[in-house]
Parts: sequence; structure tokens; C-alpha cells
Amino acid sequence: MQSAKSADYFLLTMGSELQSIAAAGTLFFLGLVSPGPNFLVVIESTLRGGQRSGIFTGLGASTGDGIYALIGILGFSTLSSQGEWLFQALKLVGAAYLTFLGIRMCLRRSAMPDRVKQCSVPGIWQCFLRGLATDLSNPKTILFFGSIFAVTLRLETPAWTKMIIWSEIILISILWRIALCRLFSIPGLRVLYRKYEIEIERLFGGLLILLGWRMASEVGGPSRTAGRTIRW
Repeated sequence: MQSAKSADYFLLTMGSELQSIAAAGTLFFLGLVSPGPNFLVVIESTLRGGQRSGIFTGLGASTGDGIYALIGILGFSTLSSQGEWLFQALKLVGAAYLTFLGIRMCLRRSAMPDRVKQCSVPGIWQCFLRGLATDLSNPKTILFFGSIFAVTLRLETPAWTKMIIWSEIILISILWRIALCRLFSIPGLRVLYRKYEIEIERLFGGLLILLGWRMASEVGGPSRTAGRTIRW
């Protein structure tokens, strides 16, 4: 009798933890596919430098997701309320970085010849750091993960469930970025990019500038994510 109750309790607990894992992964993916700075930078790196450059840029962005997700799991999403000045400073730095990236893209005056382009393709670590910096430039991601974990985690949630959720987030992030790189490394799309390289670079640069200005306009405002979507 006792063993039957223990088995029922185990199955009930396992079912609850699996629901939490599935819910966290679904919520993260829905936010991940929303176009934002990371989306633009990964695509631009792929179109300009090929699939390898895009993948390492995406790995950098996924590393940033892993860092922010870990911060959220450890319960430091209260940064927005307990360290408001630091949070606002991070938003300002992030806005400046996105604006800098955008201006740099917009200032390109002409497309580079293929021979010069091959020599100027950034190295894998430069791509990785660019993706990481772009991801970390948006401190609101901490709040996004905080909102996910507020819905999916409980005080009694075991450590193994948190570890699976954290690993799941990193895996989803990596697979999504690889899928983007595979898609935008299709020869036809790269030919189209080379044809309209300057126009596409300026379009992406303008979008990054707008995202940076939007983030800067929020400095000094309330640090909440209710009813809003974090742009990736």
C-alpha cells in the first residue's frame, strides 16, 4: 500500500516537472523567434561571411542566453528593482552598442570586391564575441527569463529540473541560430545579398539604430516586461 502511494507521488511529481520543462522551452522559443538585434546580427554575419561566420555569431548569442538564463534561475532577476541604477546603466550601454553597430553598417560606402572580402571576413572568435556582445547588450533579457521562471518554477522545484531547463534553453537557442544560418547561407540568397549588399547593410544598420534608440528611450522608465516581448 505504501509503495503504491510512493509510486503515485513519484509519477505526479515527474509529471509536474515535465510540464515545467515543456512550458519553459515553449515560452523561450516563442520569444526567441521574435526578430531583434541577435536575429539581425546572425543573419548579417551569415550573408556577409558565410555559414561558418553566422554559426559562431549565433554561438556567441546563445552563450549570452545561457548567462542570462543562469542569472534568472539563480534568482537575480530582481536586479531591476534592487539595483535600478545598474540596470539602467546596462540599458544605456546596450543602446550605445547597438547604435554603434548600426552606424557602422550604414556608413559603408561601397561593396568590397570578392578578393578583398575574403581577406576581410572576421575570424570565428571575432564573430563569437560580436554575437555575445549583442546578446548581452539587452539586459531586459534577465527580466524575460525571470518572467519565464516565475511561471514555470516553484520554490520546491528540484535542482535537476532547473538544470534541464537551463540546458534546454541553450540547446533551443543554438539549434535556432544554426537553422537561421543554414537558411540564409543558401546560394541564391547570398547572390541576392551580393547584388544589393550596400542596401541590405544599411537596412540592417537602420533597424539596429532604431532598436538602440528605443532601448535608450526606456532608460529611466520602469523595468517591467509585463505585456511586452523581448526582441532577440
